[in-house]
Amino acid sequence: LGGESVSELVDSFVEEAPEKLGELETTMRTGDSNQIREVAHAFKSVCGIYGFEEMRLVLQEIENLAKAQQPINGEQEMARLRQTYQECSPVLDEFRALED
Repeated sequence: LGGESVSELVDSFVEEAPEKLGELETTMRTGDSNQIREVAHAFKSVCGIYGFEEMRLVLQEIENLAKAQQPINGEQEMARLRQTYQECSPVLDEFRALED
């Protein structure tokens, strides 16, 4: 864990995730496939590290669509991501409880 406590790692994810969601949403509005792919890939990696498989899979789909320069329903995909992020909340709380 590189000296960071579980609580610090969880707090870091909780702080960064909304920023990453916002960045992806903004990027999707531009329609720049390369930028969408890069942002989705980076966020996907973070989600994978934390074991948030559902979020990782949605981000993988977005990344694949962007890589293939296929149309992406930004509103639908962002709704899916926000929903899966909300579903992560209990897991994040469990991580925090590990230190108690």
